[in-house]
Amino acid sequence: EGRLTLFAQPIVSLRDRKHPLGFELLLRLRDDGDGPGDPGRLLAVAQRYQLLPMVDRYVVDQAFAILAPHREVLARQRITMAVNVSGQSLSDPEFATHFIEQLRLSKLPTGCIVVEVTEQVATGNLAKAAEVMRRLRAAGCGIAIDDFGTGANSLAYVHQLPVTRLKIDGSFVRDITTNKKSEAAVRGIVQLARDFVLQTVGEFVEDQQQSDLLRRLGVDFGQGYLFGK
Repeated sequence: EGRLTLFAQPIVSLRDRKHPLGFELLLRLRDDGDGPGDPGRLLAVAQRYQLLPMVDRYVVDQAFAILAPHREVLARQRITMAVNVSGQSLSDPEFATHFIEQLRLSKLPTGCIVVEVTEQVATGNLAKAAEVMRRLRAAGCGIAIDDFGTGANSLAYVHQLPVTRLKIDGSFVRDITTNKKSEAAVRGIVQLARDFVLQTVGEFVEDQQQSDLLRRLGVDFGQGYLFGK
């Protein structure tokens, strides 16, 4: 029915405001009043009936169609666009083939597209996930682990997967200015990222105090309502 729509939320540099902006593409389901609604129920049903790869293909095709006409600007500004991929798609070699073919046809600059997967997805089937991720990296995509720091095997799969970016789970950011354990967790993730030469993004940044502390702890980028809805 054409009710699935992509929105973009900015990801900004915490250390250098001149650093090029990036964005995460987020799926929304337009309600009867044409307003953007939460697609949670739709995605839950799609997951139950193994239809998430269909939704993922729609998002990929729409994203590349929207971005392709602006490839020169994206290349000049070195802007990254993050696209979320489900665990079902990450375990499907045919999805990777479709993704890479659409990326090739779009002629988007190398490094423009960042594939985001959740920590739980990445560890669901590590062997298959690693194979698909390596193909996407070889095609010029970045790989981001979303909600990082909440899983039990974080160190293991960062070591095994071709990851380029860690997105620090928002539960650590929400109370980072009042909870020393959250601050310590972020400090540990930053050190891990430095050792593996990975970018870090703090999610759910909603006020300047959170942003300032993340910057002091060495987090590279911030994402949240402080910077844009």
